[in-house]
Amino acid sequence: MSYNKVHVMIEEKPGNGSFLVIANLMFAFCIITISLFYSACSKNETQTPAPIAALISNLQSQNPDCACNPYMDQYLWNDKTIYVSSCGGPLCNCIAIFYDSAAHQINLDSTSQQFFQQSTLIKNVWTCK
Repeated sequence: MSYNKVHVMIEEKPGNGSFLVIANLMFAFCIITISLFYSACSKNETQTPAPIAALISNLQSQNPDCACNPYMDQYLWNDKTIYVSSCGGPLCNCIAIFYDSAAHQINLDSTSQQFFQQSTLIKNVWTCK
């Protein structure tokens, strides 16, 4: 019994190998970029402190129809996290109320204009819907 060996010759054309290498590198780059994007997003997510969450729950129960569109935003000011509760209805007369992370009200009436000029908005924590 004899076996015939078949040799298959693959014709290599100039540039075929370099194209595959570049395609593989681009694929790897895309996978790494997507992975870094998702890991960076998850690291930036912060939990709302329990006292602020309770305050939001209280605000929502006091205003179940969401009149005047109440909301709460998180700011960074002088290396402190400040929460601002206000409303955005066009016919509503709203004032900003400031809280620390423990939901204690902070009196910034005389410096509220400075606060909004110097602070950085981190995120909207809650908007009544």
